[in-house]
Amino acid sequence: MSTKPADVDKRTDRKPSDPIDLLREVEGSRTTVRRVRELLEGDRDPSQIKAGDWFKAIEYVREETGVELVLYTEHTYADAPDEACIKSLADDGVWCILAGWSKRAGFSTDKLARFDVEETLRFKQSTDPIPELIELETAKARVKAFAGER
Repeated sequence: MSTKPADVDKRTDRKPSDPIDLLREVEGSRTTVRRVRELLEGDRDPSQIKAGDWFKAIEYVREETGVELVLYTEHTYADAPDEACIKSLADDGVWCILAGWSKRAGFSTDKLARFDVEETLRFKQSTDPIPELIELETAKARVKAFAGER
């Protein structure tokens, strides 16, 4: 018997909740999800997040709630072009879709192996700001707004 909410199987119009609430909903005894939630709540250091934690948490939320969460970042640099980026897990769970905007290149989309993106996140998370975990449609709107402000 499935423990998923009935509306997940039917893919009804479930409205996204706060990402932290969604993580709590799927957490159970999942250490990966707990680590991401604690980081977002300020109770964990970025160096304690393992390479696969972000996308595993995103995968659990998508599977159990039907809500598509993504990692979102914006960077404004003094010596490089401004950029906004969405990192999303592809439906197959093997690939990541990177989409965004940069002042130099405009809008772009790329597809990279999940492992490669996770390794990059692992090395950057100790020096870069923590990415936001937000709903996909919100991320798309924010990229467009970011690009329009420049």
